[in-house]
Amino acid sequence: MPARIDTDEERSYFLLEIPCRVDFSSKSELKSELKRELKGELKTIKTILDLIVKNPAITVETLVLKSGKSRTTVQKCIKKLKDGNCIKREGGKNGGCWVVLM
Repeated sequence: MPARIDTDEERSYFLLEIPCRVDFSSKSELKSELKRELKGELKTIKTILDLIVKNPAITVETLVLKSGKSRTTVQKCIKKLKDGNCIKREGGKNGGCWVVLM
């Protein structure tokens, strides 16, 4: 649907109507959705960190099983924790462990 301009004969006012897309969300709806996503992400990161604190030798595979999240999600959380200097890995995949820095 195109934009519509309305005025009176004297052109003393203009009314401009610009229709939005049908699937357009308001700012408050977008903010609410973003907050829900961030809450979920923070909850997942906390779960991963709690599991690492309880068992520093835990593997990514075990984190996936115990958290119920996908391998990709767990790896993203680990990357965020590493980037935030919250954890680091010492040793290799076999026999290594997580060190909590915070």
